[in-house]
Amino acid sequence: MPIPRVDGVVAMVPDVLNISLDEALEQSSDLKRAFESDGEVSRADQSCRKIEGLARNIGTHAAAS
Repeated sequence: MPIPRVDGVVAMVPDVLNISLDEALEQSSDLKRAFESDGEVSRADQSCRKIEGLARNIGTHAAAS
């Protein structure tokens, strides 16, 4: 998916810290409509659900040791 397209979908996600994908879909009718009507976005949904909640980084910053 081209980066500008990803940016457009991400812009539909409510600006709420630690929001889940399910919560975002409940709060944003535009996002829900995109997931239901656009095959490219719905395929991204499947990938997002697989990685949602996984650790983003397992390293420790040098200042934190």
